[in-house]
Parts: sequence; C-alpha cells; structure tokens
Amino acid sequence: LSNLRDSAMEETVNAVIKEHALRPLTDYELNPETDTLEVTYSIISLDRNKAVIAYEGSFMLDGGAHPVGLFYTTNIDLNKGTLTGLSDYADSYTMAGYILSDDCVVYQPADSSPEVKAALKEYDIDTLWAILRQCDFSAEGLTGFPQSFSYENQGVIYISVPVSHALGDYV
Repeated sequence: LSNLRDSAMEETVNAVIKEHALRPLTDYELNPETDTLEVTYSIISLDRNKAVIAYEGSFMLDGGAHPVGLFYTTNIDLNKGTLTGLSDYADSYTMAGYILSDDCVVYQPADSSPEVKAALKEYDIDTLWAILRQCDFSAEGLTGFPQSFSYENQGVIYISVPVSHALGDYV
C-alpha cells in the first residue's frame, strides 16, 4: 500500500501484509519444488484507518489426492500497523451461536446447500467457540495457521468456518 496518511507506517504495514500473505508457505511447510500453491487476493475494504485483504486459493501437496481449499484474511490497522481480527469487533461465543442458528447466511458455496447447513450444525457450540477464539492471525496465543478467519465490512461480519473437503474445505 502506498500514500498512507502516515507515510512512516507504509513500511510497517507492507511488511505485515507480506508476512501474512505468505503464511501458507511456512505454516503448511510447503516444498516449492514439489508442492503447488495458488492464491489470489481481493482488497475487501480500504479506508484511512484499515485495510482488509482476503486471499483465496488452494494448495496441493506432492502425492496428495486433491488440492486443499484455502481462505484467509489480513485485517490491518493502518494507523498502528497492527493486525486486527474477530475479537476486535465481535464476541466469539455470540458468533458461534449465530453460526449455529437458522439465521446464519452462508455465502460460499453460493447456493447455501442443505449439506453445508447440515455440516455447520454438526459443530457443538463449545467446539465452534474454540475455533473462533483462535480466529485470524491476531488471535491471542495462536500457534500455526488458524482454522477460521474473519473480516468486517460496512458493519457486516464475515467468518470462514472449516468443513469437510467434500464441501469445499471452508464456508
């Protein structure tokens, strides 16, 4: 990113973005000679105070039967050069309850198939709560690649949740 309000933050912000954009390479211990990683990104939100970048793609381990779907986000406070995440804009227990409710809207796959809704209902609230407490790269005490990612855009909270490979690896 360039032309930030605080030009002294540009190097810090871009270093944070680069580090987290490349996390699948290190966290999944991909071998660049035998494994394949394909990722695209979208800038979901960008204003004077924050940037939200979503990454979507897949990786294929050498000898793997199928590629693994991948979705992750980088939420960055442009004034501080620090990561933000679900715990900064929502309560993880409340969000776990919402995901398990009939009111939850599933955006991916776009058809919100009954199988996807059923897969979400297989979670119990405590398991889903544990996943959401470790949501995003900013989660306290995080070790490894998070199972879940979130972002907020125009007051709406989006959260990815892991599901079976047959259903696309995440919704």
